[in-house]
Amino acid sequence: EESIRRDLADWMELFDEHGEKFFYNRRTDDSRFDDPRMAVYHNLYARIKMVAKMKERLPVLARAPRPEEPTRQEIELRRRQQEEEDRYLKCLIKVQSLVRVLVARRKYKIKVAQATIQKGPQPLRGKLRLRMEKLGDGKQKELVLAMTTPHRRNRAAM
Repeated sequence: EESIRRDLADWMELFDEHGEKFFYNRRTDDSRFDDPRMAVYHNLYARIKMVAKMKERLPVLARAPRPEEPTRQEIELRRRQQEEEDRYLKCLIKVQSLVRVLVARRKYKIKVAQATIQKGPQPLRGKLRLRMEKLGDGKQKELVLAMTTPHRRNRAAM
């Protein structure tokens, strides 16, 4: 009830340059043409009717005392439980992320292995090289596939 009075006290009834009435809220700087009291009174009336209907249908609950406010110990216990749950979820997310990274790396390695073609023996592997050779007058070049010598193979492996 006090909050309703406080909220309604912020509204002022004013008139614009054409003489039309409007309402202005000093606290929020809102303005409107419809009376804000009507909406508040409507909500209040609906609440009163709802409480009356509840008392009519559930008289035992209506006479029951209100639940007590939680004690400081209960509030502290709930806070600790929430912190523990937050830590658990944080650890769980870290573990899930780590597992996802490991699975992704494994899948990547499998895909790379499948993409690499290594069928059967490859006797010429590391024994061939491509090089550019100048032709006759030196203006034109040609790509030549040549066998490497054992000396060059050993040097390249170092």
